[in-house]
Amino acid sequence: MTIEEKLAALPVIPFDNSETFQEVLFSPLFDDIFKYYMENYSNEQVKNQSLLNQRLSLYLHITNQDEELAENINNLIYRRPCPTIEEFLDNPFYMGNISGTIYPYWRKKLCEIFNPDHPMKKVLFGGATGTGKSRTAEKACVYALYRLLCLRYPRQILKVEAQSTLAMFILSVTQKTAYQVLFQPFIELLSNMPCFQRVRQARAFENFDLTNPKMPVPWYVDKSNMTIIFPDNIILTLGSQISNTVGYDILISECDEMNEKGTEEGMELINSIDGRVDGRFMGSPFTFQAVMSSARAKNSVTSEYNKKWCKDPKFLYIRPMRFEVKTSEEFIGNSGDYFYVMAGNGSIPSKIITDPGELAQLKNYEDEHDDHKLGLLDYDLVAGCEIARVPSIYRPSFEADLDQSIQDILGISTQDHGIVFRDTTQLENINLVPELTIEANLKDNVNIFDSLPLDKIFIKDELKDELRLKRYPNASRYMHFDLSSSGECDTGICMLHKEYKINEITKEKETMFVVDFIIYVTAKNTTDLEAVQNFAMELVTRGHVPIHTISCDQFQSQTTLNTWEQSHLFDNVEKVSVDIKLDPYLNAAALIENGKVKVGQCEKLKKELEALIIDKGKVARTTQLKDGADVLVGSIFNAQMNYMDVPQNEYFEKVDTQKKINYHDFIDTDQEDLIDL
Repeated sequence: MTIEEKLAALPVIPFDNSETFQEVLFSPLFDDIFKYYMENYSNEQVKNQSLLNQRLSLYLHITNQDEELAENINNLIYRRPCPTIEEFLDNPFYMGNISGTIYPYWRKKLCEIFNPDHPMKKVLFGGATGTGKSRTAEKACVYALYRLLCLRYPRQILKVEAQSTLAMFILSVTQKTAYQVLFQPFIELLSNMPCFQRVRQARAFENFDLTNPKMPVPWYVDKSNMTIIFPDNIILTLGSQISNTVGYDILISECDEMNEKGTEEGMELINSIDGRVDGRFMGSPFTFQAVMSSARAKNSVTSEYNKKWCKDPKFLYIRPMRFEVKTSEEFIGNSGDYFYVMAGNGSIPSKIITDPGELAQLKNYEDEHDDHKLGLLDYDLVAGCEIARVPSIYRPSFEADLDQSIQDILGISTQDHGIVFRDTTQLENINLVPELTIEANLKDNVNIFDSLPLDKIFIKDELKDELRLKRYPNASRYMHFDLSSSGECDTGICMLHKEYKINEITKEKETMFVVDFIIYVTAKNTTDLEAVQNFAMELVTRGHVPIHTISCDQFQSQTTLNTWEQSHLFDNVEKVSVDIKLDPYLNAAALIENGKVKVGQCEKLKKELEALIIDKGKVARTTQLKDGADVLVGSIFNAQMNYMDVPQNEYFEKVDTQKKINYHDFIDTDQEDLIDL
């Protein structure tokens, strides 16, 4: 059809708030007409209006209806008054009784985010700890949700099917975290806002006239599904995986601490949500996405998300320093004095600037530009490093722990002295077994031993029909397990043994820690811990593996440890935590950096190791889970504790196991190993 034919076919419906008028305004026929006019005739003034205003204005114009009716657009779009962000924050009916707890800094940012002329659709809440970014993001999301609840015919405006479920989705590192940190506070927030009223069941919705501006919006909590239900099949739900959103049309999302998922997985989740929102509602004024994250390592979800969207005019990255938000005397002091801090970039270390020449450069810049406010200084003293003016009251904190203070007080990501594993380049030996991933769901009856690539780990004595390890089968083995019953995290398993290598300079033997395998046991929902217990015992009974020490972390381990103790298959069964003190990790880091730990191809493990930092005296993860890291460090710790085990076998990149092994001699001899090297 030509544009003239489409115009002739367009129904002329009197302007009102009826469903029939809505159907015509958002029909495929009018879509084509609207697109044609916007591409060929629309002026800048029209383009600066909201999409809804544009559509309505064009329809009224081409159907020769009174253009003054466009002033009543809110009656068409909304069934109840939709407040501006200022009204929402100040009016006692909305958030007026709560807004007193909002810092002026965040109030200004909320008004910037929801500026009707230039609204932000994606906001990254970062910056210093303790500044209230999570609660601010929560308030931004509840405003976006309230706007959606004010719509008269939301599905027609959003152009989705009549039976679709419109959703706000809360995403965090685990469902438990999402519930405790985000979902519960959201319930408390709604409960304290007069414009919302909690009811016990959906039947009660019939008692609420939602066209009455003084009537609150009802909601109830479906505890079985951890979901808040609103009228018109609009919900708020939570999860830790994008699969938790299947069947929903997501318009609003709140993603918390995705750095904890790891850069790859965290970005995959956020990208999936971006795709779900933008793919269905691109250009809609009713979408909003909040991502919250503390400052950590530079190679994080925060930095990657910022890189992806930083050039989009509807994206905003907010990262205040503590004293920019909290401006009372106790947080900025009363002297007015400040000092300069440079945040390092990984290759250049962070520092408090004391060099007279550098201080003179900064002072000259400030005087020339009359810029003496606290916070970031817009001056490149060193390329790639940010400079901040910091109130003198914080100087003792920065002198005590510079990088931690840069993260916590300035909210700037840093990669300096807190890194645990600085060099993993010598870790891999491609001739060893690569890291493995095995799925073991509860009730699936998975046998982990049979799931191994047995031909890579064992050889078979055809005469006795027995399996033996390929690599030095008589060397004592050391194992550590990091248990998890939830599908949110992996159960990690590592087994290793000792070998020796001759130091080229001293000509002395040096102990090597060679990993036989490292396994990530995954589950969709619940891990079969009994399968994990049985796997360790089958290594001894079926694989004839001489396991000297086997250990578990503190979590959920007592039943497993008791089972292993009662089996009498292991010399030592221990409960070991590698997180309580720094020594196990720092010792392992030194061994790895010096090339004394060898693992097969292990991309996931390396990412885990490289993402670890020292945070407040403990090893903390910044962008990855650390199941593999924990079990590797635990196995090394177990091996080192048995100082009587002096390695008898020399380390080679590849051990020749092709020659026939005489297992009769092997059993009768006192030698450690009879593999012909």
